[in-house]
Amino acid sequence: MQRTVVLAPFLTALICGCGQSAPVPVVTPAAPTVTFDKALPDIVSSDSSLPPLELSADAKYEGLLGDAMARLGEGKLVDALMTFEKARGFKDSELIRSEVERLKQRIEAEKAAERTADTVRFVLKQGRADEAAKLAGQALDQYGGGAAGDTLAGLKRQADALLFSNQNQSAQAERLRRDAEAAASAKNLRAALVSYEQALAMQPEPAVQQRYDNVRQTVSRYDELRDRAIVLRRDPYRLEEAIDLYRQAGQTWDTPQIRDDIDSCTLALQNRR
Repeated sequence: MQRTVVLAPFLTALICGCGQSAPVPVVTPAAPTVTFDKALPDIVSSDSSLPPLELSADAKYEGLLGDAMARLGEGKLVDALMTFEKARGFKDSELIRSEVERLKQRIEAEKAAERTADTVRFVLKQGRADEAAKLAGQALDQYGGGAAGDTLAGLKRQADALLFSNQNQSAQAERLRRDAEAAASAKNLRAALVSYEQALAMQPEPAVQQRYDNVRQTVSRYDELRDRAIVLRRDPYRLEEAIDLYRQAGQTWDTPQIRDDIDSCTLALQNRR
């Protein structure tokens, strides 16, 4: 009886302890390791049997034509000509033939303007001012509407200054005024602008000033419209805007250069469509 009393508390504690659940440890399984006896084959083999993609002649022609139009819009005439010639190798169309011929003439005209400017400089160095002034005036009549216009106008200004340096100012002003009016009548507006400008420097007159202002406004408007069109034509999706500006410039002052610009942009627009 005494032994039972002693063991009771122990048994009670043991039974209570067995009733509580022990914490279960969490075991995370390791990721399986996969090994291969052989290396995986390359997805794309260097000796692929697939044939290379070959563009058709028409696709190459259209691509080169687009590139040529882009070079033309950037004013890179020689690069444009070379690209047109490459396109011609895939399709000798009337469009390509006419554009190649037009570009050759335009490039030659720019070279001729540069050669003339060099000739005027040479003649000026020799002191032959009268001849230099005539050459510069003739060159302005042909190339005054293009990129060489400002250069040639500057040379004419130098030649006139040397030519009239030893003459009576009244006589100088009268001759310059006549030269300006003749140039304006012939639509050689940059030459007229130079002569009017120098006539006014010699002898200011309200009537001459008015004519000078009119010519200057016309030439400035022409240059502004043409410069804006040159920027717009670089974007093939703004060719219509460029053509509109070129036409406005042509209405202001009709030059061979502006007609060429309109034809070139029109061709680019047709190719885009």
